[in-house]
Amino acid sequence: MPKITCSVDSSTLLSAAATTGTYYTHPDEPMVTSITATTDSLTFQLNKNNPTVGLPNFQMQLWTQDACKTATDDKCLFPYQNAAGTWLYELTSDELCSTASGSTCATQTYVESVPGLSASRSNLIDGRVQYTCTGYDSTSIADPVSLTAIDGSGTCQDLNTSAEVNCDTTSCAAVAVSQNYLAESLTPGAQYFVRLYLIHQGIVSGPTLDTACTKPMKPESISYLGQDTFDTQITITWEAPSSGNCDGYFLNIPDLSVSDSNVTNVDGVTREYVVSAGVEAETCYTVSLQCYIVCYALQRNPTTEIFGPLAFETVCSGPVPPNVTAFPLSNETMSVSIAGLYSIIYEDYLLEHSTDNLTFTNVTGASHENDVDSLDSAVTHYFRAKVKRHGVWSSFSEVVATCTFPTAVSDVSVSACSKNAITVAWPATSSPVTSYFARNVGIQDWVDTSGSLSQAFTGLSPARSYTFEARASFACTADSQTYYSTVVGTSPYTGPPDATFTLSHSAAAAKDITIQFTNYEAKLGVNIERNGSLIAQGLTSSTYKDTSGDFSTSYSYTAYYNFSLAGICEDGAETSDTICTFPGKVQNLNHVVINSTWTNITWDAPSSGTVTEYKWYIVSDTKTSVGTDTFVVLTDLNPSETYVVNVYASYDCPDGSTLEGSVSSVLVKTMPGSVSLTTESLSSTEIQIIVNTTEDVTNITLFRNTTGGSETLIGSSLEAGDTVRDTGRTPGTQYFYTAVAYYEGVMGDESTVASDCTQPAIPTNLVVTNSTVDSIIISYDISNGGVTSAMAKYIGGTYGAADSTSDHVFTGLSPSSTYTLLVKSQFDCPLPSTTYESAPSTGITGNTYPLAPTVNSVTSISTTELQVSFVRLGAHTYSLSTDGAAAVSVTTSGTKVTVGSLSPGTSYSFTMYATRQGLTSEASAALEECTYQLPPVNFTYTLLNGVTAQLTWEDDVNTGSFDNYIVDSLTTSEVSVASSENTLNVSLTELALDTYFIHSQQTCSSSGTALNSSKVFLEVQAGVADLKMSMNGRTSDDSIEFTATPISSLLSYKFYSENDGLVANLTSSEVPYDYDFGGCAVEDCVLYEALLGNWAINASNGPICECSKPCGVTGFNATVYHPDRVMIEFHTANKLAVTYEYRHSANSTWIDIGNDTEHNITDLPPATPIDIEIRATFTCPATSEVLKSDISVVSVATGPSPGSITSFETVNYQGDPGRLQIKFESAPGESSANMRYTLYCRTMGFFNDTFSNYSVVEDDLSDLDSPYLMRNLNESTMYHCAISTKLNGFTSDNFDQEFFACTRPSAPIDMQVLDYGPSSIEYEWDHEDPTTDENGSALLSNTTCFQVWYENYPKEDNGVSREKTFSSLPQPISPYLLSARAYQVCAVDTTTWTRYRDCLNVTDNTGVTFGSTGDGTLYSDFTQITGWTGPSNPVINSANLSDCSSVAVTMESFNAENGVVYNLRRDGVSIMEDPYQVFVDRDLEYGRNYNYSMSATLYLADQGVTLTSYSGAISVCTCPPAPSRVTKVSPDPYSVNLTWSESIDTETQPWLFDNRFAYWYEIGYNFTNGTVISPRQNTSGNSSEEITGLPGPSTAIDVSLVTVLDCANHQGPITSYNDLPVAAYTSQSSPKLPY
Repeated sequence: MPKITCSVDSSTLLSAAATTGTYYTHPDEPMVTSITATTDSLTFQLNKNNPTVGLPNFQMQLWTQDACKTATDDKCLFPYQNAAGTWLYELTSDELCSTASGSTCATQTYVESVPGLSASRSNLIDGRVQYTCTGYDSTSIADPVSLTAIDGSGTCQDLNTSAEVNCDTTSCAAVAVSQNYLAESLTPGAQYFVRLYLIHQGIVSGPTLDTACTKPMKPESISYLGQDTFDTQITITWEAPSSGNCDGYFLNIPDLSVSDSNVTNVDGVTREYVVSAGVEAETCYTVSLQCYIVCYALQRNPTTEIFGPLAFETVCSGPVPPNVTAFPLSNETMSVSIAGLYSIIYEDYLLEHSTDNLTFTNVTGASHENDVDSLDSAVTHYFRAKVKRHGVWSSFSEVVATCTFPTAVSDVSVSACSKNAITVAWPATSSPVTSYFARNVGIQDWVDTSGSLSQAFTGLSPARSYTFEARASFACTADSQTYYSTVVGTSPYTGPPDATFTLSHSAAAAKDITIQFTNYEAKLGVNIERNGSLIAQGLTSSTYKDTSGDFSTSYSYTAYYNFSLAGICEDGAETSDTICTFPGKVQNLNHVVINSTWTNITWDAPSSGTVTEYKWYIVSDTKTSVGTDTFVVLTDLNPSETYVVNVYASYDCPDGSTLEGSVSSVLVKTMPGSVSLTTESLSSTEIQIIVNTTEDVTNITLFRNTTGGSETLIGSSLEAGDTVRDTGRTPGTQYFYTAVAYYEGVMGDESTVASDCTQPAIPTNLVVTNSTVDSIIISYDISNGGVTSAMAKYIGGTYGAADSTSDHVFTGLSPSSTYTLLVKSQFDCPLPSTTYESAPSTGITGNTYPLAPTVNSVTSISTTELQVSFVRLGAHTYSLSTDGAAAVSVTTSGTKVTVGSLSPGTSYSFTMYATRQGLTSEASAALEECTYQLPPVNFTYTLLNGVTAQLTWEDDVNTGSFDNYIVDSLTTSEVSVASSENTLNVSLTELALDTYFIHSQQTCSSSGTALNSSKVFLEVQAGVADLKMSMNGRTSDDSIEFTATPISSLLSYKFYSENDGLVANLTSSEVPYDYDFGGCAVEDCVLYEALLGNWAINASNGPICECSKPCGVTGFNATVYHPDRVMIEFHTANKLAVTYEYRHSANSTWIDIGNDTEHNITDLPPATPIDIEIRATFTCPATSEVLKSDISVVSVATGPSPGSITSFETVNYQGDPGRLQIKFESAPGESSANMRYTLYCRTMGFFNDTFSNYSVVEDDLSDLDSPYLMRNLNESTMYHCAISTKLNGFTSDNFDQEFFACTRPSAPIDMQVLDYGPSSIEYEWDHEDPTTDENGSALLSNTTCFQVWYENYPKEDNGVSREKTFSSLPQPISPYLLSARAYQVCAVDTTTWTRYRDCLNVTDNTGVTFGSTGDGTLYSDFTQITGWTGPSNPVINSANLSDCSSVAVTMESFNAENGVVYNLRRDGVSIMEDPYQVFVDRDLEYGRNYNYSMSATLYLADQGVTLTSYSGAISVCTCPPAPSRVTKVSPDPYSVNLTWSESIDTETQPWLFDNRFAYWYEIGYNFTNGTVISPRQNTSGNSSEEITGLPGPSTAIDVSLVTVLDCANHQGPITSYNDLPVAAYTSQSSPKLPY
């Protein structure tokens, strides 16, 4: 349909732009390739029709019926095409709209042909007149954005006639759009009409017409209603979307197989749908609901339904009647539990009660757990209930009946008591009873008294507290159960036992006697008498030590218990025993050493007591008595030895026993024996002394003396056998030595004198004065060190006779020899009479001259060298003289020397000398000889062909004259060549190697010796005549082996290719050569070349052209993406174009797939192993051979369908909270004995159907493993699990569903009692909480919830708190079994998809999905502990000052509970046990705050429990101290200044500086004339005060000064215990006077 209608005037010319001669044809209409819709947007994918048009510029008109009604024009054309292909339009006019209020605009349709168009749509393109528009900026015509101006008024020009025409535009704006255009902010559920233009070079195409619809919005306010009478029917209601259109609804409930799209829309009315088929009670279902609209195409038929987004809601059916259980808690309280079908917490509960099962009354505030109280005791009670869930009440449950407990007995008391038996009694109860029961707690279980009101217990232990309890019983006929009242008890003591004890003593504590009671009772006091006198009373310990006795005395002891129970139980009997004390230790034990074998021991008697006799002994020796003597003399002791002497006193006890006192010991050390010395002269300055003794000594000292000299210490701390070297002495001198020994500090006698001498001094200044070939003369000095004579020798010889001369001649020596010459001196020692020789002097060296050497021969060895042979005489150096020149040193160590750098063919003369130690011999006789001439040079050859070579050489320029050349080889005879020739041709054997030699000849003129020059060697290698090459075969896909003939180690080879040039330099061992074509499917030509040195030959039959095979595929992989489909993919490394073909085990025919590297194989049998083979093919251009690659194989099997989970639930197993059980099965029709299952689980996220977030729990399960028990999982953790199947080793590619369940929390740990009272116990516990949630996020601590209870009483919810106080327990001093268990809710909050972690059970199920464990509440094992209530709290009524340092405490009278000890405490410390009702605490510190309280304590020995309760504390302050040392000064006649010492000291009374206290001073005074002035308060607390305004001079004043303390408690301010009276006078004049 044309956008603009214009009339054409052909007489109008084009504008100036037409003169350029550039014209454009009209562009084709564009295409709408796709439209994507949302609720408020349309995305158009646009394209052009004409491929010659460049980058498309599009322009679009988009409008709805409503938008068109508000346009400037009063009509809109909605185009469409009928079935016949004719373009029609609907004309909608505002004039046709009804004016009735709220009515919609009617649509009047006129069907007519579009003006100017035929029935064919092609006319829209072919018959169109081209236009261009003027009146706009010419630069913007190509800009798609500015083309929106086409909707404005303007002038059009006909491009053919240039005539201006008027243009009429539509009212809907056209906008420039991109090729992928997004139209936003549209109306939901609306139909839009589209005109699309294409602009090219400013020319607009004809329009493309289309329609599009946005999606409708979600339905709103989805709700449901269950029915009271039909708990299996649900009514679902909803409302239409708040914006946009909706023609109908599609409702779906998958779990009920409900899929109904025939729900038509009624605007403004709430929709309703009733479902009942398949609905189960108390069950929730997921409902999906979506709107749809009918979207009309340009062709009216067919139409399209456009669906909006899904809205989801959970709807639920009503509840069934609940189950009611009831059991009694006490004589007037009943616990009633209401549980529904799935044990969940309901929205509301209704509970009714009756005592006759006829008339029922409502129980207010009912819940799932109820404590119904104020009931009659021992009576049958009836209950019924109904519940509300999802807003619907169920019908009433069945009636349940049970009975309350009977009333408890009012009191249990002791009617009879002894030390082994107690009888308890009680009054009858007020309610009906069947019988009474009594027990001894922890000792004897309940005994049925058959209605009796008392019970006797025997076989008890004396002086022990027992707890006896009684209760009433009632037999309930309604439930055939027997119920018991609460217990009432008492805890009396049995009577005291007989006191028995043992006496013990020891010598260590000689005067002390220990009394140990064998049947001690801590709660009873014990009295002890000694010899009839009381020495201890009311003892509270099982052991008593009597320390007031004397040594060596006999005592008799008597003991008895002094406690009884108010005369009911008999007293215990007394027992006696006798024992003696030990004698005391001897005093002042000492000893005196007389000599090395005698010692005197003395001592004094013990400080008190009688001694029968004294005994002494040395350790391990026999004890010896000395009677009553206090000394003993020890003889026959060993020298140098230590003895321990022990002495003790003994006492004969009247009972016939002998008691030995503690031992006193003294350490005795004897004197050591004598010492002997041994001496040895070591050198001219050192004498050695050896110390010898046969005794045991600890120290020896050594002294040195000289004749007439003083004594010198030279050794200390020496031991027997030690050696002392006395150094630094004078040579040739006499010395004397003595020694003294010690043993443990005791000194022995001095040794005898030992004597010795030092050796003489060594001769000095030795010098060699002369030598020959056989003699040496020396001189030396012997003038020092007491030397009397000297003697000499050389090493290896003997000393000559001693004499007093200072030189010596050595004769008869060997030539060319070295000697070491020595001299030593002599000295005559007086004592001992000995001649000492000195050490040898330092040796000096002397040498004799060598003999002349002998030359044997001279030999020519080269052109420049002669060799001289001679006789070597010894270790000499030699020198050689040539032709009389100066001698040159010979460095060789042998007997031949080579002389070099000579001229070739020259005669030389030689003489030789020997030198040793600087002494040179005479010259040898002379000998002559000549050098060799030089050989030819540049000896080489040239191959003339493979078997002929030419030899060539040259003369050396320095060779001189010679006769001829000699040439020979290893295989030919010698040939002589004249000296004028230098070439020679020789014949060779093919590939043979021969060696040729050449040298020159001459005769020496001086010696006549015939000399040949050295030979020159030359190796000659023969070649070959021809080289051939061939192909051996393929070694791999891209390699072929080529060889050459002949192959010889004498040749080297080069291998060339057309593609790469020189490929390789080869040796003969590398031929044949395996040539790599550098890839698969490559064409190349190759050639060999052989080389012998520089001589080379190519293969005469080369080159050879070939191709490499195609490579097999790599990375060959097959993926099963459907039970009968496999995708294969692979990689290739071929250079040239190849094709691929495959086959598989289900089809053996090779199938060509061209050059594709991936391919889909379809129609495979499901769940079947498949082997797939693939290969590449290639035709070689050089040979036309079809080459095929190796075959690659991959094995797959089509996968099975996923399995499914049928249940997933928590397993309650004591000791392991981490257990879950899961049931599973395979898909229908795929069950197999080989089917295996993989169980995946995770603890994070929710409902993800991919394996990537899961961990494998078990990888090889079978049908026999279902149900599968998962053990040792993390407690308190939600697990999400899914199942996949495996068959033939392959796994299903996904899973269909995910289940979740939770493990139980672990039991509480570390339970302990924190506090207790007479009717309360506080206890706490800990718990091992998970540290992270199922998503891995950190959790706050204490996320676990707990239930608590005691005994069999109802359980209470304790939230996350880990401590509990039961504060209304019925009995003091009673044990109670305290319990706790953890719980958590296994549920998912579907609004956030996170773990539901509230403690209480979920009462509002909206948005909560439970695990497969009912209401999701999981309980741990319970943990228990026994706690005791304490004694009754004592009470202090008051605490007040009785005087300034005493406090009177008044206590409330109390009925003493049996065995309870009461203590009055001051500041927490006990000051009196079992005090009277009034107690005065005296002699307290002044000015101090005291806190008074009382405690009641009971120790249960059989339980190991100590129970203590306390009263409240009362605070009292004592009076503060008064001030002191007052100084008075009257500065003038009308005032007096007072100063005093502080009454409060920071060091001795630091408590008064606590911030709770305040103090000050008050001053009162009056005149002696009777005038009284009110007290003045010194509020600052200063220690001074000025009194002013006095009457005048010499006025007498009486001053009262006190300290005031504010105790900051109930007392208020307290004044010091007395005031300080001060008499003062005013001054007579102005000067200040001291008083």
